[in-house]
Amino acid sequence: MIFTADWHLRKNPPRSRTDDYWSVQERKLRFILKLAQESPPLLVAGDFFDQPRPGPFLECWTIKLLKEYNIRPIVVPGQHDMPGHSLDQLPDSGLGVLAAAGVIHIVEEFSQPVIIPTGTETIWGCAYGQNPHPSMNDNQRFNILLWHYMVIDSPLWPGQIADHASTILKKFQQFDLIVTGDNHQTFTVQPDKPGDKGRFISGGTGRCLVNPGSMMRMTAAQVNHCPCVFKWESGELEQVFLPIEKDVLDLTDLERTQEKNGRISAFIESLDNQYEIGLSYNKNLEEHMRVNETNPKVQEIVWRSLENDK
Repeated sequence: MIFTADWHLRKNPPRSRTDDYWSVQERKLRFILKLAQESPPLLVAGDFFDQPRPGPFLECWTIKLLKEYNIRPIVVPGQHDMPGHSLDQLPDSGLGVLAAAGVIHIVEEFSQPVIIPTGTETIWGCAYGQNPHPSMNDNQRFNILLWHYMVIDSPLWPGQIADHASTILKKFQQFDLIVTGDNHQTFTVQPDKPGDKGRFISGGTGRCLVNPGSMMRMTAAQVNHCPCVFKWESGELEQVFLPIEKDVLDLTDLERTQEKNGRISAFIESLDNQYEIGLSYNKNLEEHMRVNETNPKVQEIVWRSLENDK
């Protein structure tokens, strides 16, 4: 079984990349699909696409590639996969097209779990905005939670409000293994080995939270990120690094981003001195609405307006 997250498949390269991003993206995806052929199934913890409606070209390309390798990933929707960040709008999305084409299997809070017929695992899913509940439990099998949820091992910025991986493991003890997406960093946490928190141990066993991190380096801030996936086999976890190229990021973009975030920080502080700035406008907005328990209908209007403004 292969664990991965945050593919953010896209047609156009991020501003920070100086190489042939499309070729690199395809090479990494083919690498992952080849691994999944050898050790199925493939689990993707959200943000499969970078945009909710990626367009016919990217949808067609993805369908052909998944059929070529005969791999049907098990996917939970991330906020980048859902128009207006609304699960109700999923049929009007690229992920919805892939599901209708039968090349992916979507799991979320209100769907049936996936029971692996060749193993002992039951896979539960929670999309962005959903939370696990006690009924997600198969006492006869090994329970895996696939969840698109911001979990941290260490804060991504000063004052970040987010659940620590160890807290999640303690809170949802019915799951033997939790795979999360949204945080583009890579880490694993095992509660029975507190001294090893945040550091992967090759061949590690026991209850564990795995945050694979992003498949691609999309910003200059990820210059030290080493994209990888995790392979789960015979009760052991193995980290597998993806092929990577050197000197493909324009680091001057990091300075521009820091300057931009500084301006946004000053603006937010003028509105609400209680609010802490984060790494990006969208992340800040998500955190603000989460902390202030904004009505879901209002959130949907906000996200739809942002999408239409691009």
